[in-house]
Amino acid sequence: MSGDWRAQDGWAELEAGGGIAGETLLSTPLGMRAAADLCIGDRLRTSLGGSVMVIATRQAANLGWTRLPPMALNNRQEMVVASGQSLLIESSYAARMFGSAAVVLPALALHHWRGIGPCTPPAQSIRLTLARPALIFGGTGVMLAASGPANSPSANLIGTRKIVTGDLPPVTNLSLQSARQLVACLIAYEAGQGLRGFGAYAAAFCAPKRP
Repeated sequence: MSGDWRAQDGWAELEAGGGIAGETLLSTPLGMRAAADLCIGDRLRTSLGGSVMVIATRQAANLGWTRLPPMALNNRQEMVVASGQSLLIESSYAARMFGSAAVVLPALALHHWRGIGPCTPPAQSIRLTLARPALIFGGTGVMLAASGPANSPSANLIGTRKIVTGDLPPVTNLSLQSARQLVACLIAYEAGQGLRGFGAYAAAFCAPKRP
């Protein structure tokens, strides 16, 4: 029974860990390269301007995948990531709720916002392990949280604490529950903005015309 509950609540996807489609472009010191083409020893650019080494690559678990439509998170092209993959977003609501505008959260928590939702697994999937945890440039505008060795601090970047280590800027890692609360606020805010805009248009359109 408890196993069913965990699966329904999204814990199974989180336990499966992160992953990206093999075709996802990642930023290296030598330019953009597909994740599937990376080898041990290659380096990836990080959010703080440095680079970090890839120390392991393997196929990601095919348990829950998420589609990011173009421009959902400043990505110019569609992206597919594992639902347990951690992503960085910045929001004034996050600053009010958690004391930090930059937060790391699982892709699963973003479902139903800006067209983000579940999808079928990609033909090829990759899970990277870096020499240390870092935020790396994925696609054309999305920051992906990549894990370090299993014994490193903040190895999986899932939690509820701030981390300031190595190539990680001060960010807050959100639990699935906290992330869903934040996304619910973002959905409500953007829906409200749309309704206000429609209300202003309707008022102008329906206003009586002066002779």
